[in-house]
Amino acid sequence: MGAVALGIASATGALPFAASSGPVELAGASVPVWAAIGLLVLVATAAAYVLGILGARRLGATLASFVGYAEPMFGILWTALLLALLPTGVQAAGAVAIVGGVVLVKLGQARQPRHTPTPSPIHPLEQAPEAPELEGGR
Repeated sequence: MGAVALGIASATGALPFAASSGPVELAGASVPVWAAIGLLVLVATAAAYVLGILGARRLGATLASFVGYAEPMFGILWTALLLALLPTGVQAAGAVAIVGGVVLVKLGQARQPRHTPTPSPIHPLEQAPEAPELEGGR
């Protein structure tokens, strides 16, 4: 939806838009446009996706879903720091609720008993130990 809205705004002239294939200024150095696009794809897309999946696997599904709610909260914090805009009361209350939810989930996980590993099945070529004989031949 964002791409469609920006495309319409650019096509109608409501949003000034210009593209160039010339070199790009990146961290004080002039690099070809394909290098800037490649870095954008690798860092902002591929690395973020892979690291997100790895982090979610380490945290577990429940905690990872609650930690994912923290993204808007950090966006608000960066906005406050970089642009000197203070969050509204509702935004601050939402941030407190998110942090509280993450803490409650983590506390709930700490109370659950750890799963014991299940014994591995006997390999077909290995022989199972014989069962002890019961009284009366049963």
